[in-house]
Amino acid sequence: MNTSPFDHAIPEVLNISQKSWKQNIAFYTVATLFSAVHLGAWNWNFPSTVSRILWRVFAIYATAAGPFFVVALLVLKIRFTGRIRLLATIRPPLAFFLEMVAMPLYVICRCALFGLVFYSFSSMPTGVYKTIDWTSYFPFLS
Repeated sequence: MNTSPFDHAIPEVLNISQKSWKQNIAFYTVATLFSAVHLGAWNWNFPSTVSRILWRVFAIYATAAGPFFVVALLVLKIRFTGRIRLLATIRPPLAFFLEMVAMPLYVICRCALFGLVFYSFSSMPTGVYKTIDWTSYFPFLS
């Protein structure tokens, strides 16, 4: 069986309590739900076709990243705790992918969505910025 530097480091990282696992799953669930809100703007008007495509790609990745991280962490935990031998063939490149590719890409997608929100303000009609007298919409009781 081949060994790698990850074989000794990952079990220490994955040695967390059951409460911490529940907190991680709750965190990724909330992050997924928050990211899924951005999918609601799928058919909205965007300043350009490129910004619409970027919005869709970033929103899909940000939404799919949460469940992916949960599954990947569970696979790593099972792999390194030895509970299921079937997964023993999965090697640490999954951990490397999570740390060096998937998580930074998630952060980039979240930041890009934030930037696209402000970029989309440039195409808003000027009527959006008018001040409305909201008190005229409330019923007056005397």
